[in-house]
Amino acid sequence: MPNVNIGDVLEINDKEIKEKYTTAPKHYTEVILITIYNVTYLNLLKYYLF
Repeated sequence: MPNVNIGDVLEINDKEIKEKYTTAPKHYTEVILITIYNVTYLNLLKYYLF
């Protein structure tokens, strides 16, 4: 890469427009929610009982 300083004028040789889309995050499934609940519950039990 060449050194570039503030105020330098650059020449653009090639340009291309690309149309891209982002995707939404995946939804939580029932299995994932139950697992998260169980792990959290077990951690709370360990914290308060031991």
